[in-house]
Amino acid sequence: MKVLILLIKDFLKNQIRKLYWLYRLLKAKKGAGFQIQFPVRTEGSGKLSFGKNCKIQKNVFLGCGVNSNISFGNNCRIDEGVEIVTGKSAKIIFGDNCWIMKNTIIRTEAEFEIGNDVAIATNCAIFSREGGYQGKLKIGDGTHIGDYTIIDMADNLTVEKEIAIGPNCTIYTHDHNYEVEDKAAWKGGVVPKPITIKKGAWVGSSVTLLPGIEIGEKSVVAANAVVTKNVDANCIYGGIPAKKIKEI
Repeated sequence: MKVLILLIKDFLKNQIRKLYWLYRLLKAKKGAGFQIQFPVRTEGSGKLSFGKNCKIQKNVFLGCGVNSNISFGNNCRIDEGVEIVTGKSAKIIFGDNCWIMKNTIIRTEAEFEIGNDVAIATNCAIFSREGGYQGKLKIGDGTHIGDYTIIDMADNLTVEKEIAIGPNCTIYTHDHNYEVEDKAAWKGGVVPKPITIKKGAWVGSSVTLLPGIEIGEKSVVAANAVVTKNVDANCIYGGIPAKKIKEI
């Protein structure tokens, strides 16, 4: 009997939660042509808005914290299993024609600004890897980010217009002070450093970008490279650590 009572309580709790998700969606601002596939989980008291012709597939989670804002421009597409979450007083602003593909996770306690015609492919993870550290993200128009890319947002990341970032890349905006004698190497103090990728650059597949570097305008970083220093504009870099191969 006790088990039956617990099952009934759990069922009722789940139904109430689903009604709350529906209520949050009804309160959201929605442009003409808005399409959605249920279930979609919507949590928090922040502002949620969708432009014209936005499409939201099933099992999407949109978490909008107190005084925060998640806004989609026109013709945006959010695929199945995507998670987009803002903390208190944070915001994520998407431009027009953005496509966030299956199972990608985007979280922030600060401000993310994503331009027009941006595609973020499947299974990407974009959030800070260190509690108490949160950078701002800016992604320019026409940028494409490949599948399974990990972007650490402990410090600021600026990705300018028309950037290609290949699949399986890792971008770190923080390091640790590994010289502290009485601590494990990875438990030393956090050392955040911003990264900038200038317009027209191409970062190949499985590239690792380490904190504090700048990728020059229209440069190419070859697949599997590890970038530890700045990359000059209009050049090809490759290797571990990455070195200049030639000018374009």
